[in-house]
Amino acid sequence: MPKFYSCSVPSCHIWGPIQNFFSFPLDLRSRQAWMAAIPDLDEVIDHTSVVCKKHFVLGPNQALDQPADQAYLIPTIFEDHTEDVEKKKYFPRYMFHLTDRDVAPDTFGDCESSDVVDFIIEFCFLQAYYNVRLGDLMNKWQVSFTETQAYFYKLSLDNMAKIKYSVKIDKNLQVEIAAGGRKMDPLDLTWVLPATSKITRWSQLRAILFEYGGAYRVGNK
Repeated sequence: MPKFYSCSVPSCHIWGPIQNFFSFPLDLRSRQAWMAAIPDLDEVIDHTSVVCKKHFVLGPNQALDQPADQAYLIPTIFEDHTEDVEKKKYFPRYMFHLTDRDVAPDTFGDCESSDVVDFIIEFCFLQAYYNVRLGDLMNKWQVSFTETQAYFYKLSLDNMAKIKYSVKIDKNLQVEIAAGGRKMDPLDLTWVLPATSKITRWSQLRAILFEYGGAYRVGNK
């Protein structure tokens, strides 16, 4: 039996085999262009996410089953779109649109003070301030530091103590997340991290710890 997919566009209920969809581009710039084009996108986008072909304007010589040329093809047709105020309230658009805001600046002179505070500038900042910056989330997680890495882990106490989720951050601020001992695909983390998997903000780390085991609202600091 073929696998069925559902469209990632809010208010679109199309589902079916992969032939009815285009996959999100693996190229980061193209993926960002798709995400920016889709109104009120509130879904975590990963390498399995798709958009149905009714949202695209296809050229006269382009067959419906022809793979999208992701260098220029962007979803632009959203006839059934209705703005969902509640979703926008709890899921700020910037959380799903990785932009230059996630790249640490060379200097902080022109940044607003609140923005500067959110940056994890170096590994030593992570070790020195994690308890203050992560607050109540640390009630859900254990943490261990060495000279070269930070290791956040959440235990499962169902039958016997074992690590359910772990977040490893090395001295270069590269992130590796594992679920049940299995390393997650970096492309599944592009909802919060760039494709390089380098973390630069406390808000990114808070969102990760919340997603995999804490009670936290995205807008908090």
